[in-house]
Amino acid sequence: MGDQRRNTLCDHPALVQSTAGKIGLVLLLISTAGTALAAIFDVRSSLHGLAALLGIPTLPVAAMLITVSLLKNPDWAPAQTGMLAAANFTWISLVLMFAAVFIGLAKVGEFGPGVYVGWPNRILIVAYCVWMIAIARQALETQAA
Repeated sequence: MGDQRRNTLCDHPALVQSTAGKIGLVLLLISTAGTALAAIFDVRSSLHGLAALLGIPTLPVAAMLITVSLLKNPDWAPAQTGMLAAANFTWISLVLMFAAVFIGLAKVGEFGPGVYVGWPNRILIVAYCVWMIAIARQALETQAA
């Protein structure tokens, strides 16, 4: 049974076929690398900030490009509302995080106890996870059909 599943996956055409979708996949890879590097480097390291610049803003762009590309496939149409909501949640959470950072920095002048970036950042990560789960769930449902 394992070999049969492997053959089905190998024979399945690429789900993301548009140029925009493929650009989204590259941005997703960059976001993944940036997120992994941000986890490795301590927040006091300048490399943590550079990694965050790679990981944080690229995922919402990737999410939108990949989602729109996937929705061109009629098999994915039933999940359109949920997938677009999840993709847009990534943008909304990014804007909220930036707003929290900029408002906090404007009040305090530097990162510290008065700049509340912890919760907005965690909401951002949850939004990214929600989008990935929505895509993975639909991929599994489409494959099972």
